[in-house]
Amino acid sequence: MHVIAFNGSPHEKGNTYAALRAVTEQLEAAGITAEIVQVGHLPIRGCAACNQCARNKDSRCVLPEDGVNAAIEKIRAADGVLLGAPTYYGDVPGPMKSFLDRVFFAGDYNCGGAFRYKVGAAVAVARRPGGRTTLDCLQRYLNCAEMFLPSTTNWPLVYGLKPGDVERDTEGQVYLRALGKNMAEYEALYDNVRAAWQKRYAAEPGRVFGDTQTGYVLALAFDLVDQKAPYAARLAQKIRENGDKLQTGFVGTPYLLRALSENGYTDLAYTLLLQTEFPSWLYPVTRGATTMWEHWDGLKPDGSMWSADMNSFNH
Repeated sequence: MHVIAFNGSPHEKGNTYAALRAVTEQLEAAGITAEIVQVGHLPIRGCAACNQCARNKDSRCVLPEDGVNAAIEKIRAADGVLLGAPTYYGDVPGPMKSFLDRVFFAGDYNCGGAFRYKVGAAVAVARRPGGRTTLDCLQRYLNCAEMFLPSTTNWPLVYGLKPGDVERDTEGQVYLRALGKNMAEYEALYDNVRAAWQKRYAAEPGRVFGDTQTGYVLALAFDLVDQKAPYAARLAQKIRENGDKLQTGFVGTPYLLRALSENGYTDLAYTLLLQTEFPSWLYPVTRGATTMWEHWDGLKPDGSMWSADMNSFNH
């Protein structure tokens, strides 16, 4: 397992670096490798709002390379992400903010959630006011990328003005070490759960126990299998064998189209979305529905109801 950390301070080995090291030392003690990359000294321009990354969907920013695309590649290859920044004028320094805007917009948001389900954490350094604002800003990127954020005994916010202040903040060090330990626990937990799931439900390559659409959707959406192609192919086959119709419930349906489109079956995803025969999203519309039904067959093609007792037509 590997964690990539980004130092948003212009000082290579200042207080922000010391805060990051307090966390990564705990990761390394648990057998997890960590790398700290300094970005706060780089002349990184802000997002140009050209939306070219949304059109290309290649996890790259089209602006001249200034460290952003290299960082995106490192995050995609890592199991976890750690962000650190000092507090300038009550917030994240400008270069770090511009860096994160472009990294998360081009690398994740406009590329189907490439950072999703990684473990993410953040630390902030401040002399007086603005530390909470800085920490909230950093954590917002991680939350919006659908990462798993480990908790700690208090905010991972430490005091820093002069060199060595972070090391002397004994209370803050407790919080940083706790964050590192919990981050390591999250990394190990994911790997253990994933291995146990594969052993129980994916013992046969390319097949999920039960051989259901939902089983394949969850395997793909939550990155539970190593080689996704055969599982995506089986999901597509199951859908086609069912007349280009879904057979998922409330567990699998929210992830169905994304699982298809992210694994090379965008056309099939659109076929499902625009399907009007039962069961489908648009079948209720053909029956006069203006709201989402509780059941795909709340009102059956022959006019009968699934049930007269528990059958919401505005669910």
